[in-house]
Amino acid sequence: MLMEIKEDIAQIKQQLTGLPSTDDKADKAYNASQDNARDISSLKKMVWSIWGVLGGTIGVTLFVYIIEKFL
Repeated sequence: MLMEIKEDIAQIKQQLTGLPSTDDKADKAYNASQDNARDISSLKKMVWSIWGVLGGTIGVTLFVYIIEKFL
């Protein structure tokens, strides 16, 4: 009985050595999440820039319209 348990444990250990480490998977997932966070931050900056250009364009257009209307 004890020999069977030892054999089972040895088989389980042998099967576990073939599995990739969870640390490696966690590191890959963490690195991917960091890349995604950087990409999201970059996209947010681009969106704010676009809103700034759009707002500036509308503002300049209204300013020119008002100047031409009253002068």
